[in-house]
Amino acid sequence: MSVDEAFRRIMRNNAVRKPEPPPPPEPEPQHEPEPEVKALPEEIDRTATTMVRVLPIALDRVRTVPDFSWRPGAEEEFYKPLRARVQALRLRRNSLLVTSCRHGEGKTTTSLNLAFLLARRREKKILLVDFDTCRPSLSKLLGIPAVHGGLTAVLRGEEEPEDAIIYGERENLFVLPTQKRAGSDTDYYEADGLGKFLRRAHESFDFIVLDAPPCSAGADAGVAGAQAGGALLVVRSLLTPREEVTDAAAILTEMGVNVAGAALTFTREFIPAFLRGDKKRYGYAMEEETSPVT
Repeated sequence: MSVDEAFRRIMRNNAVRKPEPPPPPEPEPQHEPEPEVKALPEEIDRTATTMVRVLPIALDRVRTVPDFSWRPGAEEEFYKPLRARVQALRLRRNSLLVTSCRHGEGKTTTSLNLAFLLARRREKKILLVDFDTCRPSLSKLLGIPAVHGGLTAVLRGEEEPEDAIIYGERENLFVLPTQKRAGSDTDYYEADGLGKFLRRAHESFDFIVLDAPPCSAGADAGVAGAQAGGALLVVRSLLTPREEVTDAAAILTEMGVNVAGAALTFTREFIPAFLRGDKKRYGYAMEEETSPVT
């Protein structure tokens, strides 16, 4: 091999090689599209419920009576501060459930006086509901004829509110009585019948007073109170123990009830009559908290 051939071979072996082009990028992995998340049936129903306009109660169809047989007595003056306090409350809805720890504390008397005083303003539409299906008393006190259905029939869907509500023309007050139920079940309270009725009532009336059974009678007060604007706990002075009041308020709160305050009934003034200048009086006071009540 000549020198020239050997030199050319060496030059070819040592020649700078061109860099190889980089490999093409790998294609990105194809992800499958995520499945569409659909709302559960109860979510769809809940959304539809909020979008549908609530049908008001046709008040021109309710039965009208000239007046009721019950009249506020001398204690009416002591309930006027309660009316002022209730009107100043910031409730979730335009309704107030009136209950107590036990029977005989004056909750029905408080409900009646409060409703009658609120109805004094003729431009306002006030509804008084007898929710105490254990011991209904509004029909008898107001002189309303025998009730064959009333609230219980409305909640079961057997009767329309327009057919069960009674309007006292003189008092400017709407009343929904009830009949005593058999047994102690609260299924129709927990069903949608209660919520449907209260939604229509809130749409139709300026304010609603619900006379509910005592907390000791079962869960009715808590179930109904959770759908009302608030609750007023009636306490009889010098009778109901403090612990019973605080326990009742705690139970109602746990059930979702907005306990707005407590009304102290049957209060006494320990001042001699000759110094007061009058005779025995029916006292009333209201406390925003239940703990100081004894």
